[in-house]
Amino acid sequence: ADDFAYVPPTGLKGDSLDARLRIDRSQPDHPGNERYLILYTSTAQMAGQTTLEHPAKAYAKALGNEPPSIPDPIARHSPVGVVKLVMIRDGEQSATKGYVPGYSIGHEMGNRLPSVPAPSVLPETSAYYRQAIDAALTQQDLERALRLADEAARVGDTGAKAYLLERIQIK
Repeated sequence: ADDFAYVPPTGLKGDSLDARLRIDRSQPDHPGNERYLILYTSTAQMAGQTTLEHPAKAYAKALGNEPPSIPDPIARHSPVGVVKLVMIRDGEQSATKGYVPGYSIGHEMGNRLPSVPAPSVLPETSAYYRQAIDAALTQQDLERALRLADEAARVGDTGAKAYLLERIQIK
């Protein structure tokens, strides 16, 4: 909890909890290198809440005006959310200390390295997508069935599109 700090909205960047962590990958094949990032929270922290800056106040501050006297929204802590990880190589630091631009120099995570095999899809996941594709086709919603097949392919179910093609009846 001490590593993350609430950052109010500025410019085009919204509210966030930000932290800067150093991951040493200077010796790529070294077995002691960090390979995982685990975010842990306690039950007490999950029961808490964070007061955010109201967007109208942020807008007024950006224009150099007096912020309105309105209550700030409260975000209740939740077990789900979005984690955005931006990797910056040493030496690519921004000229301004402490500022990490969201879309300019960071290398966003999300694509797997070619050398790392994708984990296999659970049978339950494949069964779920096949049932959902069947249900969409029963309702004659081809667009939904195609979206489900694409989504299944993104999670690693390579047979979902072939399954859909087998089920489509050309009239």
